Amino acid sequence: MPAFFQSSLKDSSRPIAGTFLLCVVMIFVFSGAALAQRDDQCITVPEMIAKLRPSTIGAYNLWDTVYGEMDESEKFVSAIQNEEGDKIVATGERAAYKGGAKTALLVEIDRRGRPVWDKPYKIDGLQSVKKIIKISSGYAVLGTIKNGEVPSQGWIGMFDETGNHKRDVIIQPESIGIEAMDIILNRAGNEMIVVGSALRLNARAQPYTMMFWVDLDGKILQQRSFTFGIENRTNAISWQEDRFYITSGFIRSDDGRKAGWMMRLNEEGGIVWQREYARGMSAQLLDVANYGEKYVIGVGQTMPSGTGRPAAWVMMIDAFSSEIAWQRYYQDDYDFHAFEVQPLKDGPIAIAINGDHGKKPEEELEEKEQKPLKKSSAKKKDEEEKLSDYLRLLILDPRGIILQSRSYFNAGGVQGFGMVLGKKGEPVVLGHTDVMYRIENPTPQKGDPTFEEKMSREAWALAAAPNDPYQDPCIQPYRFIP
Repeated sequence: MPAFFQSSLKDSSRPIAGTFLLCVVMIFVFSGAALAQRDDQCITVPEMIAKLRPSTIGAYNLWDTVYGEMDESEKFVSAIQNEEGDKIVATGERAAYKGGAKTALLVEIDRRGRPVWDKPYKIDGLQSVKKIIKISSGYAVLGTIKNGEVPSQGWIGMFDETGNHKRDVIIQPESIGIEAMDIILNRAGNEMIVVGSALRLNARAQPYTMMFWVDLDGKILQQRSFTFGIENRTNAISWQEDRFYITSGFIRSDDGRKAGWMMRLNEEGGIVWQREYARGMSAQLLDVANYGEKYVIGVGQTMPSGTGRPAAWVMMIDAFSSEIAWQRYYQDDYDFHAFEVQPLKDGPIAIAINGDHGKKPEEELEEKEQKPLKKSSAKKKDEEEKLSDYLRLLILDPRGIILQSRSYFNAGGVQGFGMVLGKKGEPVVLGHTDVMYRIENPTPQKGDPTFEEKMSREAWALAAAPNDPYQDPCIQPYRFIP
């Protein structure tokens, strides 16, 4: 080897060794920084209040559809995938304005948002429609009916797979009025579990929860009552693991305050635990869903003790101990309430929230009907649009951190009542929207035509974009070294 090569190699050995050591140190430094960052990201904050940014532009959606007739009011409240999974079947209500009788609706909607068939069904005394579930022979629709002096009754309408009515099931315990709230199918698929708000025919009585087991032939197999607190109501029920139910609602204590309320029940309705979750001036849970093997998620609304608007409320609960893993409160310049939760593939959680500007829907629609639309400046128009009710969809990670926040608007305002996942995991929201119709009046042959504007409340459904594939950074896959 030439001398200069020997000299060069000898002289350069130290810098190479030093560079190698520096690289090793830098790798450890950056690895440590990455691990520290991941550790910060994976810390679960027990409680958080978030003021969401105002929404000005609606988020992208796959499709949305408006269904209804101008002279009647419609809304969707619930939906389920059909047998093939390529369409959804939605249920809801139709009513004539100003106190007209209600009609139950079943509408099949394809993957582009187009109605395939619709089957209105008239039943005397229909008060409300709550939910649709899939059963072996078609669909079951839950609602409440009331006729004359007879106490309100739970109603289950049984329909085949094309929406044709088969029979009705009436739930009416002796001397008790029932408002039906939720329905699920048991794991075996041969019984329906119904929860309702019960009221004894006594002026001093307060509502409480009843639970019914009904077979697919319409026979009530058993029933149970839950009379905790001065008053209680169960708004939703869900399976938890294979042998338990979780319910959510509210309970009213001696001081008159409403608190969120959950129960964990066994298959026979026996209480494993029941617990109140008091928040602010009042609180209630409107929906609940199982999450993995150990947890459940409850969503609803809380009212602040001082000034401020109602907040949407989300809780992750340990299903075995009833302890809170984390909870979140979301506020906006609107009245917020979270009305449904759906766990998504690989861990994210979809939360559907209504943003209401403070007026009751009936009062708002009546005002819109009485006041014709007038020309206004762009500034005034923007101010009016800001008052329109809208829907917000939050996608959370398993630790309650917001991954995405999407807002949806339509016409004069929207309100959601239910949510279901489509074939590809996309959230499909069901509700109603206020639509302004412009009607041309007959005029003589000469002269400009005149127009009449009329507001109508129509059923509305929207398919949000599916969530991006999610890999939890806090879960490391097992690696086997050969």
